[in-house]
Amino acid sequence: MICINCQTKMDPYFIKKTWQIARCPICKLMAVENVPIDLSPYYSEGYFTGDVTLDGYIDYDLDKQVTKKTYFRHLDVLEKYINKKNRVSMFEVGCATGFFMDLARQRGWQTEGIDISEYAVKKAQEKGLVATAVPLESY
Repeated sequence: MICINCQTKMDPYFIKKTWQIARCPICKLMAVENVPIDLSPYYSEGYFTGDVTLDGYIDYDLDKQVTKKTYFRHLDVLEKYINKKNRVSMFEVGCATGFFMDLARQRGWQTEGIDISEYAVKKAQEKGLVATAVPLESY
């Protein structure tokens, strides 16, 4: 595997379950080798609700509460560089249950997102968010 950052041959680094993780000896970027084309089975309901076999979350939105401060800092940075006279729009790829989109919406952003998890998108939609369950390549 060649590093997409610096074009150096990556070395095997570790294995997690069936996933081989490689690491670049120069820039230290890590990547998963042989990623399946369809990742949606890994992001089923259990990933967001505590299925330990999926290495996900106990409660996705509750677990995300600790990142709220970081998300607000990201929004602060984005808002620093935009023209606030215009309507602010956000399109989030990998929006999951819409946690970040919801925070942005509370600050006046118009948000939309996509995710490969049907379960997560349903949860985002239950919050009144515009979200679609579709792979990025199909959008």
